[in-house]
This record gives sequence, structure tokens and C-alpha cells, in this order.
Amino acid sequence: MVVCLTVWLGGGCGQGGLPRHPVEGVVRVDGQAAERVVIQFQNGEETLKNDDRFPVALSDAEGRFVLGEKAKVAGAVAGQYRVTFNWLTTDGLDATDRFEGKYSDVESTTFQVTVPLAEPLVFELTTGK
Repeated sequence: MVVCLTVWLGGGCGQGGLPRHPVEGVVRVDGQAAERVVIQFQNGEETLKNDDRFPVALSDAEGRFVLGEKAKVAGAVAGQYRVTFNWLTTDGLDATDRFEGKYSDVESTTFQVTVPLAEPLVFELTTGK
């Protein structure tokens, strides 16, 4: 989990130079808005810099998120992304994933997004195994 927090705090902070597109949406867990879900987009294009390739967001109390909102450059470059999720137990560095890794594997994720978006995203997740 510390790695994920490090990526969230540091990822997306550069001035990648490529055009960005707004990416926002809502995360729900078991039908309810979920706070403190780390949403990480992962672009498979290896020529992109880290801040362009791995944009990240954190959901608020209403489950809303804006990709790159905490970074110097918001949004995401155009392309295909796999999306992973970690639901933090606290806002401290000792946080663990309430999903217990269920949505954190980029290779097995079923969530894929193409940027630019036609409309805001809605991610429906569950706590069950």
C-alpha cells in the first residue's frame, strides 16, 4: 500500500507537455459513494513519461474524483487506460486496502477507459470476493 500512496502523492506532478483531457467521475462500493478510493489509470504506451502514463485520483466523501486534481497538470493524455483501485482504510500512511487487492492488479483488471471521455465515469465496485 505504501507504494500506491507514493505513486499517488508523486505521480502526475510533472509538466508532461502533451495535451490533457478532463477525466472525472464517481466511485461507488456496494451501491454507496466511497471516500478515499485511489483510482489509478495506467496507459500501456511505454514511450510516455510517468506523469503522462500513470495519472491518479482520490475520491472524496461523495465518491467524486478528478484525475490529476492534486497534481500540477490535471487530466490525462489521449489513449487507452487500464484502471485499478485501492480503498484506503484511513488517510494516514498506515492505510491498508479495504478491497484486499481485489482491484489492484493491472493485468487482470476488467476496467478499461479511453480518453478523451464522452461523459463522466461511474465505477461500480463491490467488497465481496
